[in-house]
Amino acid sequence: MLSPENERYTASQVLAHPWFKIINEKPLENLNFTSQLFKEYKKANLLKKFVLLFIASRTKESDIYNLKEIFKAFDKDNDGQINYTEFEQGLIRLKCHQIKPEEIHSIFNSIDTNKNGKIDYTEFLAATLHKNIFLKEERLYEAFCMLDKNHNGKITKNGLMKLLKLQPNNEKYAAELIKSADKNGDGVIDYKEFLEFMGFGI
Repeated sequence: MLSPENERYTASQVLAHPWFKIINEKPLENLNFTSQLFKEYKKANLLKKFVLLFIASRTKESDIYNLKEIFKAFDKDNDGQINYTEFEQGLIRLKCHQIKPEEIHSIFNSIDTNKNGKIDYTEFLAATLHKNIFLKEERLYEAFCMLDKNHNGKITKNGLMKLLKLQPNNEKYAAELIKSADKNGDGVIDYKEFLEFMGFGI
């Protein structure tokens, strides 16, 4: 850019220069992130994942610190989604020794909740939200109201089946999801049980 005018790069040539590509790449190892979050998300049942997806879809970017940068670091082709190869290579760059190679596929599938073979931004956020972000009562209350289809302060099996788009033959599975948070065994999840299920106040 300091060359004489007849030899000087144009602005578009400067932006296309390989140097810009290098400085724009965010090394995963330099970002504040632990892949242990992926393992914890994998253990969560469908109800908790659904709640985290809901919260992730409504979280302001100012609240998620560097998660957007981490997503971009995984998404090498910048198409807004992370395919399996990108996910695997990202974990290698992170030097995730706590994740065994044979676990990667199951972790990828657990994050890919819509089963389209890729992890979109909201799915990634849901899997990487730190507890100090989602364990806020105002966020959890909003999620509970969304799950409370009858607006009577309870999450029911039938309401859950509609929200999760479960078929009638999945009724037993829906009952198990309710049971995972139903402390008093009355067949529904009240607000207090929901907060405990999500780990609020624990």
